[in-house]
Amino acid sequence: MTADLGVVGALALLTGLFLTAHVVIVAGLVTRRPRWPALVALVAPPTAPFLAHRAGLHVRAYVWGFAFIAYVVVRLTFRN
Repeated sequence: MTADLGVVGALALLTGLFLTAHVVIVAGLVTRRPRWPALVALVAPPTAPFLAHRAGLHVRAYVWGFAFIAYVVVRLTFRN
């Protein structure tokens, strides 16, 4: 029971980190010209880290990637 709670907590934390990183990437892309990458990142989320890295938002891209990979690892490790 406690392990399940830990997994749910980790998934919730990683989901929050992922969504926050995605919103921050889109917000960062909106502030730069051209603005079309922000729309693309919003509509097609897998493009967000690539577009962020190209725009110089390296840390945001790495946080997005870390959150995504960690979420997938947790899901695959603790699946039923």
